[in-house]
Amino acid sequence: MRDRPYCGIAFLFLLIPALLSGCLITPLEPSPPTPTPVKEPVSDSIASMGDVVLAMGPFQSYLNRLPAHTKNRLLRDREALAQRIRWEVTRKYLVKQAQNDDHMLQEGAIRKKTLAEEETLRTRYLSFITVPRSNYPDQETVMRAYREMVRQSAQSMKVRLRQIFVSHGENHEAARVKSEAVLAMAKKPHADFATLASRFSMDQTTAEQGGDMGFVPLEALPASFREGLKGVEDGEIFGPVETDQGFYIIKKVAEDVPEHPSFAEMAAGLRKKLRQQQTAENLKHYLTRWTQDNPIVFNPEGMALLTPPRVP
Repeated sequence: MRDRPYCGIAFLFLLIPALLSGCLITPLEPSPPTPTPVKEPVSDSIASMGDVVLAMGPFQSYLNRLPAHTKNRLLRDREALAQRIRWEVTRKYLVKQAQNDDHMLQEGAIRKKTLAEEETLRTRYLSFITVPRSNYPDQETVMRAYREMVRQSAQSMKVRLRQIFVSHGENHEAARVKSEAVLAMAKKPHADFATLASRFSMDQTTAEQGGDMGFVPLEALPASFREGLKGVEDGEIFGPVETDQGFYIIKKVAEDVPEHPSFAEMAAGLRKKLRQQQTAENLKHYLTRWTQDNPIVFNPEGMALLTPPRVP
């Protein structure tokens, strides 16, 4: 019986370390599984201009509204597609500009128009920033445009000429003397220029026709011819006119000047044309400034989603 307490105590000494070891040693937790990388979704933007983004959805809806052949042509022609995208993102930028414009806010245009009516908003804003002031163009500007029109009309004038050509040949001075002698004969009373041309002209093409060159646009003539014709009346003879080839004796037969309306008849049309030109210039100015400040940036991932149709 004396051995039993000892055995109990010995058992406790053996059990306590085991219990302590179980309480103090924390079992290792299993390592969490390595997360699978999540692939970022492809951006649905097609292009951007500053903070204005052209998203895939609206642009795809726009394409779907086009005739099928137009849509397919755009999707096949990437350059044409890029041009259309540039225009669409610029249109969105135009709406943003209108929404930030004080004049449009004062008119209450933004409060009255929703994004569903963007075209109306764009039209009003473009009209505001591009249409010239009401007093443009003034009378002086219209008159300048009229004079320029008349000047261009005069440049399109045609003249009928006869010529006698004397080539430089091997002796420049001899050619000059001969041309002056022929000029003197041609200017004599009752002289027949056509006969003289047939006899003396070294241009065989026109010599057979009495030197007749037919009606020639004034601008197509050499500068020396145009200079010599200034102030010359029909039937008059002038020369010798020198060119690189030789000397010419010229007779002005007739002129054909296009008729043009009077200033009073043209003023209204010219004023309208000048306003249209100024409107186009104003629009070009704004588009250039906007794209310089906010270059249009294409998103390659978004562009890749616009796949051309399969050819059957």
